[in-house]
Amino acid sequence: DIYEAIYPYEAKDVADLSFNAGDRIVVLQRDGDWWTGKIGDRTGTFPNNYVQKVGASQQEVAVAIAPFHTNEEGRLSFDQGQLIYVTKKGDKGWYQGEIRSSDQPMRFGWFPANCVQMQTASTFTPPVSMYQNASEYPRCVALFAYDAQQEDELSFPVDAVLEILDQTGNSGWFKARYGNQVGLIPSTYVKSIDEHNTCKFSTNNSSQLGWGGSH
Repeated sequence: DIYEAIYPYEAKDVADLSFNAGDRIVVLQRDGDWWTGKIGDRTGTFPNNYVQKVGASQQEVAVAIAPFHTNEEGRLSFDQGQLIYVTKKGDKGWYQGEIRSSDQPMRFGWFPANCVQMQTASTFTPPVSMYQNASEYPRCVALFAYDAQQEDELSFPVDAVLEILDQTGNSGWFKARYGNQVGLIPSTYVKSIDEHNTCKFSTNNSSQLGWGGSH
């Protein structure tokens, strides 16, 4: 089978296979979360969540802007800041998705859509955050869109989730990261995710949404 790399991967071990986004990989063996593949005359192992089958649609990625915890079967619990791969969107405000980690089994289930913020392929960079699955920096949600006015500023759309790298510099400005871009943003344009917690659903009222595993 031929797969295409959707993110670049740099070998962590001599037996790994490095590649760039867009490279075509011939998959030789599937062994759990790590597959063996071949590019030209190079063969090695790589994480299977860095590739997608040729012809498959780009999988959407979301970041949790609020925690969601439940013991109900078929649900996906997560903490704020975790990355979730969305596999299906239900019609009652619930998404189906999976959480991937290098040191834990993949978890799969349904969760409230308003607990997460969708990320576009152009702004999502997984190699570090995918395996740590939580940012060491505080996150904010953009209340308004902003177009950079200077070279050192950062543009972002409304509802974007940004990592705040430094709040102590220029008065009224934060240094932030959005996707793989870093720059200054006006502090009044964003709000802490803790204050912007929009996850309204709980296991007590989710039954009122008509969820019954039939999405």
